[in-house]
Amino acid sequence: MRACVIIGCIASFLVLVQGLSEDDRKKIKAVHEQCQSDPATKVDNEVLKKYHKGENVDKSIVSAHILCMSTGLGLIDEQGKVKKDNLRKALSRGITDEAKLDEVTEKCAVEKDKAEDTAIGLLKCFRENVDQSLHGDHNH
Repeated sequence: MRACVIIGCIASFLVLVQGLSEDDRKKIKAVHEQCQSDPATKVDNEVLKKYHKGENVDKSIVSAHILCMSTGLGLIDEQGKVKKDNLRKALSRGITDEAKLDEVTEKCAVEKDKAEDTAIGLLKCFRENVDQSLHGDHNH
């Protein structure tokens, strides 16, 4: 169950649930385990599950973990700078239309004052712009 929650939450972050390769799953799991092994970025799996479902969770509790995952997966750097090429590649697994892909990449590549805010904004943008179109309007 724990592994399903972990992969489900993070796969949702990457918006790759349907097209997730075994290599992607392994990388996500390894990055998650690395983030969970650090007390500064560890988050209780029940909290992650609630956050994944869209329930109200104190962002200060999950922000360091989301930043850790985002940097570990190469979507942003530790200063909160979005790596657009990597972001576009991740998004391309869920968006095949080039114009839509360009639009969503630009829309999601918004850098905030704090790296944690950039990571949270990126996750929110993924959910709003890609996750819904892949899976319909329902919770996972």
